[in-house]
Amino acid sequence: MSDPPRDASWKAIHHRLVPLMRPDNRTNIGYLLKEYALLGLVLTACGLAHARWSGGGLPGWAYLPIAAVGVFAVGAIQHRFSALAHDASHYALFRNKLANELAGDLLLMFPIFGMTQRFRATHLGHHQYLNDPERDPDIARLNDPVPHRFPMPKGEFVRRYVLAAALWPPATLRYLFGQAKGANSSSGAVSGSLRNVYRFRLGRCLRGAYWLSVLTVVHATGTWALFFLYWVLPALTIFPMLMQLREISHHSNAPGEDRVAGSRIFRVHPFWSACVFPYGQDDHLTHHLFAMLPHYNMKAANRILLEDPRIRDRVVVCRGFFFRTLGTDGPSVLDVLARRPEPGDLIWDGPPRRSDRAEAEAEAPEAATLAPAS
Repeated sequence: MSDPPRDASWKAIHHRLVPLMRPDNRTNIGYLLKEYALLGLVLTACGLAHARWSGGGLPGWAYLPIAAVGVFAVGAIQHRFSALAHDASHYALFRNKLANELAGDLLLMFPIFGMTQRFRATHLGHHQYLNDPERDPDIARLNDPVPHRFPMPKGEFVRRYVLAAALWPPATLRYLFGQAKGANSSSGAVSGSLRNVYRFRLGRCLRGAYWLSVLTVVHATGTWALFFLYWVLPALTIFPMLMQLREISHHSNAPGEDRVAGSRIFRVHPFWSACVFPYGQDDHLTHHLFAMLPHYNMKAANRILLEDPRIRDRVVVCRGFFFRTLGTDGPSVLDVLARRPEPGDLIWDGPPRRSDRAEAEAEAPEAATLAPAS
């Protein structure tokens, strides 16, 4: 029988967490090498299969599933890149800030068409105004152009965010458009209070030089078909699908003003965790309470945090994604997203429909202030 959890004061917990918030200049080198080695292995296998198919040595029916697995694998790796880049946005990839910024851009964000400092400017607004329907830039982006309404029945969630996202490209393109719009919007940005390692103009020039070099190599080697099939296609389909699943899981259908219940912890199947919640994304509550924690210290920090009964008794731990993990009490992620709010909870479920707003204004005029105009 396991020992009951110990209780600790917040002061003692904070004292033990401070050393864990200091990144080093070595650990993430190994993680970067691992991701690039995996990417190289996947692309090599896909390239060999494509060459055999092009040369008539592999029938189309045999190549198609190989290509599908390759597209999914590359999209998952792109999503893992974004998770490491998320650490860079919090200056937690490397202690040296120049190394943090260059690695975040050249190795992680540029390959997925982003830029570290631009992401940082809006992402820190998400931390500052978590779940605020008017000021959290993530909520504004997720609900543009199509509102995300929660609680949501499980079947509707699977249809909208899994099947439609995987089989109907416009579904993910709408999400990508929202991402691009948010990345270039000043809404929710806190960039004015940040001191960037190098100017935005220099970062933009570096990104242009990066892609000019990549496309030059693609053209010189005559691998345009491989580039579009195994990099652009995953970036337009699998990558945004996984990213959207992660973002919705983190905060949707959560109390809008609760710093503990407003974020969650996830204990799901290892494969799903590697694809949807990589590099500390599964301990998201811990991240929101201590945003500077490097991903490799997240599990240790989470164990320490749960010694505070105020957190331990209110934290939402999702055990399983689509279904509750056998042998546990759950809930699964879909259980949480389908759960009706408790009395007194302020849940942001997207902009109200016109009929909803008219009804709300008739019954309680102040209710309309909870949401911006659609």
